[in-house]
Amino acid sequence: MLLCEGTNLGREGVPELDLDETGVERAMVAELREARGGAFVIASPQDVDRLVSAYRAARRTGRRFVIDAYGAWVLEQVRPC
Repeated sequence: MLLCEGTNLGREGVPELDLDETGVERAMVAELREARGGAFVIASPQDVDRLVSAYRAARRTGRRFVIDAYGAWVLEQVRPC
């Protein structure tokens, strides 16, 4: 499965969607529960909220969260002391 950034794509003619970050996380969880095999998320590593949502969705579905070195560095920079 490949989940791509683009929460504003395809909204024309679609009933109002819950697009806050909690809604995005819920949607990720639903998709990850249905997916078989690997699942990948394409999002900017500078979108920390989205990375956290992906991490939480992975945790909630028993999946391993893996991130590249740059994304890990970004998260390290915003980590609470």
